[in-house]
Amino acid sequence: MKAARIPFSVLFPIGELAVWASVILSQTTLTFYGLNHAAHGSEVVATHFGQYGVILPRNQWFFFSLQTVTMRQSHIISAINFPGMLIDSFMPLLSSWRPLRYLPYLPMDSRRALTLPIFCLPAWWLVGRGIDGLLGRKYLHWAALLTGSVLFVLFVVVLLGFTFGLSAADRADSHWILWGLALWVLAFAVLPIVWLQRGLRWRISRSGTKSISA
Repeated sequence: MKAARIPFSVLFPIGELAVWASVILSQTTLTFYGLNHAAHGSEVVATHFGQYGVILPRNQWFFFSLQTVTMRQSHIISAINFPGMLIDSFMPLLSSWRPLRYLPYLPMDSRRALTLPIFCLPAWWLVGRGIDGLLGRKYLHWAALLTGSVLFVLFVVVLLGFTFGLSAADRADSHWILWGLALWVLAFAVLPIVWLQRGLRWRISRSGTKSISA
């Protein structure tokens, strides 16, 4: 008896959250305990934020740790979860929602490092669903294929715009945007490939049926 295979539409979102946890949560925890150890039982600790020295009371240690890590890792998290930017653009409308009410007080890079992995889960699910369809494990509804194909074209257009519409200096500062867009062009490409694969199979089966009837 074969063991049930976990679909890629489940594996990809779980893997993405695991990467986020290893990059953000684990480093935040280590930074927090580093501050706690440096304090030697004191209620304040002296540390550095960039080139500035700061003195932090105990009740700010976790927030400082979180902000430091998210600012440092925001570009890689944003690139891996670039489609989440589409939902992130509606953040001003969502800021009144209770779980997000404190996020506007964070710097934009820190906020995105926390929210984009959640916002991007549907995109990871869609790409995983596309791979399941490509391997013949799942049958994809035309709506999923259309959505993925539209996103593929959208990201191709945006990638070309960033590649040829920016100066060399601007591209050097935005390299994480370029490779993030390139990553998702490749990821979303699986959906139109599945659509083409299905059309090719339909034509082959149709031509075979005509040959038999002839």
